[in-house]
Amino acid sequence: MEKEFWEYSKDLYSKVPSKFIWLQDYAEIDVNFLLFCCWLGQLGKVLKPTEIKLFCSRVEPIRKNFIVPLRTARRFIKSSNHGISSECLKNSILAIELEGERIEQSILVNVSDLSSLGGKLLQDLTGIEMVHKNILSYLQHHKTSADNAIKKVFLEIFVAAFPDISRDSIKKVLTSSNYSQKNV
Repeated sequence: MEKEFWEYSKDLYSKVPSKFIWLQDYAEIDVNFLLFCCWLGQLGKVLKPTEIKLFCSRVEPIRKNFIVPLRTARRFIKSSNHGISSECLKNSILAIELEGERIEQSILVNVSDLSSLGGKLLQDLTGIEMVHKNILSYLQHHKTSADNAIKKVFLEIFVAAFPDISRDSIKKVLTSSNYSQKNV
């Protein structure tokens, strides 16, 4: 299932990359974990808070000690004006960072019990509700209450993940909760 999750992630991320990066920068959301919440929800699995806690604890070491420092270094090189040819170095760091992201995804898949899941992605309102529940649980674990800006970004991600469902139908599901910790 590692390959399936990686392919799913590349596909969804490529549709709205700026939205994922914005969530990562604005709210310190783990994009890989957010993609994991989406993927599992679309496969019909709603994560329990205990599962989210376990999964986050398993990937925290690689994120904290490998992925995030590489991202910081890559962004520093990208924004620095030291007169060096930094494009090659930036791309090399990005390749290593992406390998770290793939390893994080491998950890998530291997810690999960995916034996009961089907292989077909839900592309209906049930799928939206399941993804929504997973994201709400993750936000609660992350101690993040979604402000209007975060809600708008999530709407765009849901529209990308569920292209056959109207924006209005998706919006109805998403507004059934205000993404706050109090209502999860």
